[in-house]
Amino acid sequence: MASAHSELVAVACNRTAHALDTTHCVAAFGAGNYVALYRPNNSVFATLRGHTDRVNCVRFVSEHVLVSGSADGTARVWTNDDGWRCTHVLEGHEGPIVALASLHVGSGMVTVTAATDGTMRVYEYETAGEEESVAAQQVISVGAHTALDVALAHVPGFSSESDAGSDAGSAIMLATGSTDGRVHIYTRHTGEFTRAVSLEGHEDWVTSVSFQRVSSSLANTSATSHWRSGDVVLASGSQDKHVRLWRIWRTQNTTVAGDADRRAAQALLDASAPGSELALRPREHEFTTQSGQFAAASDAVLEGHEAWVHSVSWGCGELVTAGADGVTLVWAGDEEGVWATRARLGADAGLLGARMGDVGVVAWSINGSLHAWTHEGDAWTPRAAPTGHFGAVRDA
Repeated sequence: MASAHSELVAVACNRTAHALDTTHCVAAFGAGNYVALYRPNNSVFATLRGHTDRVNCVRFVSEHVLVSGSADGTARVWTNDDGWRCTHVLEGHEGPIVALASLHVGSGMVTVTAATDGTMRVYEYETAGEEESVAAQQVISVGAHTALDVALAHVPGFSSESDAGSDAGSAIMLATGSTDGRVHIYTRHTGEFTRAVSLEGHEDWVTSVSFQRVSSSLANTSATSHWRSGDVVLASGSQDKHVRLWRIWRTQNTTVAGDADRRAAQALLDASAPGSELALRPREHEFTTQSGQFAAASDAVLEGHEAWVHSVSWGCGELVTAGADGVTLVWAGDEEGVWATRARLGADAGLLGARMGDVGVVAWSINGSLHAWTHEGDAWTPRAAPTGHFGAVRDA
């Protein structure tokens, strides 16, 4: 009796800025209307079918859960339980989904999607025993501007692990990169997201945002020694060719009633003093939520790309950026107190994004090709990556 099996899947990555993500030793990327899965040093081993139009964005929530967003206006939750399968379809958008983010909160998950219809939608995924449910919780209007990327994180001082099951565990932040050139921060303790602060500094569209929680190992250089364990650092990339780092931390309310004016006046006097360090400090944006008081400030501006920055992401405690100049940069703080490139990895065309995982860096370009590098110490070595057509195949 004759039999057949798949020997090779050859396909290119979709040419969108958030089309690929990695977790441990698996990468997932949009491939036409499908989500393709592959392992480094190997070929594509699975394709997930369900979307009816191009897959624009893919994000892993864990090793066993990923979410994909499509030009068909839906997002799909895929779960690996003895094989990948679609467990939920998130609907509601009236235009293509261009970015998404997901985060475990308590025993459930929050997913935020951004689309060209001028809205972001928030979905809540909950589990109770063997019962699972997903509900649309909120629609956030962004007006005439479009959210080009979104990211989620627990607020400084809280984490899902240490505060699981408590109200604190549901305190989360949403960051958006917008076509208005700003980074907008929303917060939610319980209920709905509300805008807390807008960070200005970029001079063009903000194309990518990525959160990183500070650990003791990350704050071990002169450039990061002022970071405290539990702080959150947000990286943002823009078409102005710059990458900015924003530190967000929990503050203590020590102001007594009626003392605000005196503090402001004293701050102006201190800042005007010759050699005052206050005169060199970046502006601190303070905001108050149900979870407490926080502040955000510009921490560093990274210059290295010669064209639009399309992607910023944290991986293995390091920052990876990719741009239209065809270069992937790996950044790290040095002992001189500045951020510098630890590696400069090139490609044959402009890059739309890059991710760092346990086995190295994977980047994808404007022509759909994938590029991969492994590293040992300071040595980076190119390795094979899946390839194929990015358009319809007409003949074989």
